Amino acid sequence: LLRRVVPDTELMRKAISGNVGAMKKLRLETKKYIQESKKANKSAFLGVRNFRNLAGSFSVLRSKLLLASFAFALFSRTLGRFITSASEAEEILNKFSVVFGSLSKNATDFADSLGESVGRSSVALSDMMATIQDTFVPLGFSRDVSFELSKALTQLTLDVGSFQNMADAEVMNRFQSAIVGNHEAVRRFGISITEATIKEEALRIKLIKTDRELTNQQKIIARLSLIFNGAKDATNDLLNTQDSYANVLKKFNDNIKDLSIGIGELLIPAAKAVIEPMSKLVEHLKDPIVLDTYAKGLGVLATALGVAALAAGALAAKVIVIGASIAGAIIWFSKFMDAIASFRKR
Repeated sequence: LLRRVVPDTELMRKAISGNVGAMKKLRLETKKYIQESKKANKSAFLGVRNFRNLAGSFSVLRSKLLLASFAFALFSRTLGRFITSASEAEEILNKFSVVFGSLSKNATDFADSLGESVGRSSVALSDMMATIQDTFVPLGFSRDVSFELSKALTQLTLDVGSFQNMADAEVMNRFQSAIVGNHEAVRRFGISITEATIKEEALRIKLIKTDRELTNQQKIIARLSLIFNGAKDATNDLLNTQDSYANVLKKFNDNIKDLSIGIGELLIPAAKAVIEPMSKLVEHLKDPIVLDTYAKGLGVLATALGVAALAAGALAAKVIVIGASIAGAIIWFSKFMDAIASFRKR
């Protein structure tokens, strides 16, 4: 039995010795493969890093675009205020010319003269005068009479606003409400108007000679008389107190309004040039079929871009995982072969 074992062992030793060259070649090839795998893994990692850098660049670009859009929105909003001021002034003057009719030139001269003397915007005064004129004319007063009443009431509005330290527009609104019957509106100014005082005032200024029912126009005239008499302490207050802080501030605000109107008038042509093609585009997109077509196209594009981005990220991740697995397997196999070689040397 021993004679049989010895030849078999010797044969095995020769077989192992004969494979030494093959094992060396295998180890060399394995090392080369490991090196190439490391290079491939490094390239994959660099690709992922570049992909992340690209994503970071897009993120920075998005942030800059957001900042730019925010700045553009603020800039556009500022320009929009100028354009809105000019547009509102244009509408006020259009209304002004309609309600005063043939008296527009005289009314404009009065507004300009009053504005220059008391430091108020002529556009704001034109708005007040047009409001009062548009109140009296529909109530049956002639345009000439309404013009005289609007001049007097506008002047009184400025004086009461100065005297009561109130905004001119609020005072005008209260006067307008009181004229048409809302008597509570002027009680803050110390003016008391009731049905009884209206009739008493009508008798006093000889609108009627006996105690009888008043017409609508007679009631309005009696209310106006009560308003002017009740506010007589405020007469010329604006001229006498122009240097007060409140009036200086009102003058400054009106100057800012006039400046905004002037800038807006310069910008309106450019705004129209932008709005007109945009209006045509919106009109084109109003068609449901056209809008649905664009929406579907944008949806498909967004989906494709999303899938591409996901695919790129998934591919990079898979390359890393596969490379790491192969490298691990090769390293393990190389260590196993070194162990066999070490056992053989024993």
